[in-house]
Amino acid sequence: MDWNKYISEKELTTISENIKDIERHSSAEVVAVIANKSSTTRHVKFTLFLLLTVLTLVALYGFNLIFYFHNYFFLVPVIHLINVVISFLLSRLNIFQRLLIPRCDRIFQVENLAELEFYKQRINMTRSKTGLLIYLSLMEKQAVVLCDKSIAEKFPKDTWQDIVNIIIDGIHKKGVAGGLSDGVNECSTRLKEHFPIEPNDINELPNHVILRTHP
Repeated sequence: MDWNKYISEKELTTISENIKDIERHSSAEVVAVIANKSSTTRHVKFTLFLLLTVLTLVALYGFNLIFYFHNYFFLVPVIHLINVVISFLLSRLNIFQRLLIPRCDRIFQVENLAELEFYKQRINMTRSKTGLLIYLSLMEKQAVVLCDKSIAEKFPKDTWQDIVNIIIDGIHKKGVAGGLSDGVNECSTRLKEHFPIEPNDINELPNHVILRTHP
């Protein structure tokens, strides 16, 4: 996957520096993960093929073109092959993946992978229980913010939904880097206020933005 289409190396470095700044002035540990997608999409190409096949049959019978195939029966497999190719190409586009995956399923799978990343990055293992994950999934245009016990006890639950809204709104207006930066900066303001740097504080988690490519 060509990540430069969505976010440049310079933008990734800037966001990483913003995360480092949080950790220089706060005991919180912030990890940012961007995934190309979180949902399973293998069924999309088959669904598209079935839809195209149905549309082809409707067109053939609707315009009485089916009668011409008595003399050109060899065209049937050709049409099927064309539908296969078109289905494969369309299934690679995010817009068709979103259209053919129910919204509730997309939300579930994004949240599921966000939780998996939370434990995979050992965000739950920080010394002061002050780990926080910002997870962004591009295909679904969804974000999730998960935090460990100490942070969760300090803020109301809707705090993190507010930050998710800031990220998504920022993406629509300024692109992936702009939206994620806005989210990181908002976390910075809140975490620095409530979780000042502790004596002998150490960096426990990676500061660079983690990129995940799922097939």
